[in-house]
Amino acid sequence: MLRRFLRPAQPSTPTTAPQEMPATVARGRSLRDYGFAALDLETTGLFPQAHDRVVEVGIVLFSLDGGIECEYETLVNPSRDLGAQHIHGLRMADLAHAPSFAEIGPDVVTALRTRVIVAHNSRFDIGFLDAEFHRAGIDAPALPHLCTMRLAASGGLGRRLAEVCSSLGINYTGSHTAINDARAAAEVLTHWYQARPARVTLDLNSCGCLCEPKPEAWPPLPATGRVLLRSEASRLAVFERGYLARLVAELPTETAGTSPNEAVYLDLLERALEDRYLSPEEARQLASVAQSEELSAAVVEGLHRHLFESLTRTAWQDGVVSDMEAADLRLVGQFLGLGAALVEGAITRSPGVEAGAPEHTRPAALPAGTTVCFTGALQATINGCAVTREQAHEFARVAGLVVLESVTKKLDVLVVADPQSASGKARKARTYGSRIIAEAVFWQLIGIAVD
Repeated sequence: MLRRFLRPAQPSTPTTAPQEMPATVARGRSLRDYGFAALDLETTGLFPQAHDRVVEVGIVLFSLDGGIECEYETLVNPSRDLGAQHIHGLRMADLAHAPSFAEIGPDVVTALRTRVIVAHNSRFDIGFLDAEFHRAGIDAPALPHLCTMRLAASGGLGRRLAEVCSSLGINYTGSHTAINDARAAAEVLTHWYQARPARVTLDLNSCGCLCEPKPEAWPPLPATGRVLLRSEASRLAVFERGYLARLVAELPTETAGTSPNEAVYLDLLERALEDRYLSPEEARQLASVAQSEELSAAVVEGLHRHLFESLTRTAWQDGVVSDMEAADLRLVGQFLGLGAALVEGAITRSPGVEAGAPEHTRPAALPAGTTVCFTGALQATINGCAVTREQAHEFARVAGLVVLESVTKKLDVLVVADPQSASGKARKARTYGSRIIAEAVFWQLIGIAVD
């Protein structure tokens, strides 16, 4: 049942059970006779035929008379690189526990089965939806849909969703989340419909929709109820980053060893954090090393602070901590279990150390001749301009590195824009045992100052 996974609207909003809406209505009937599903998809890119995938789904079920009935939203793990992350604001850490589209496909079918889809630039969303249904093995019929972008443009209301909302007096946050954009599309259609002359009766055909809902044409699929909201994904990501700190807290408060080998632990920690992701397995291995080397919890916590201070000094070497460096320090601080006050203080106050970090914690430059490859949309900017892949290749060559376009067994280093990248290159690099480092670390290793 839809109620298992769709979030109901606020109690003050009149509701109609989605499955009670009319299944199909003869052509020529008013738009008021239909149930609608406002849809928005956040994606890895623009072209499903180029293997771009859906990363978030937002659906709002509504009618032109009764308002919003219920909502559905979830993140989706695309099992590939996330593309332009600055647009949708998601990282693989957010999607690590998200369902695949194949897992949520039956729920999406349940939501859309009796509905006319409403989307802003519906060609984009319908194209991705068709591609995802096909990939999931779901035999979908032709999808009836209205495009609020076309309707608004024909009325001189603008083209972009934010512009249209402003023209209609709709409060739009412009936050690039699927559910917010779906809500906005629902409001646009409702406002547009209510603003029509009272004597004008609109039907689907006159609004550019060439087919009606055909619930009987959809395959019978039981709903799965699999969802992961952004808020829950963020909570899980933060919880996972604190895994090492929780393991360290379980170490003895004192040890019998007279000369604990701190260097072994610190070296392993540095290498584990090169890609700026510390998996639960890596955290367990580090805790095991600490125990075998007879390191107490206090000693390990001190080593964590020591490494963080070393990274802080590196970030401050040019006299300023860039946005990328600040984000990097915050991420490392979370993995090391350091308090937010300590981390923010390190970012905002220069340590005032000229000599730099101790030798064993100072980033070691990549030797000339090292083969390097890049994966993911680069995050760095220089003087406000995004660093392109071509520029990154040139920076690497100037540093004496050999750039490869693909991952092979001869690759030494893969630079990842997202530490948990699920791109084909990242999967191959892990299989081959290639060294994986985060983009922020790479710029430091080759001496490039980024914003």
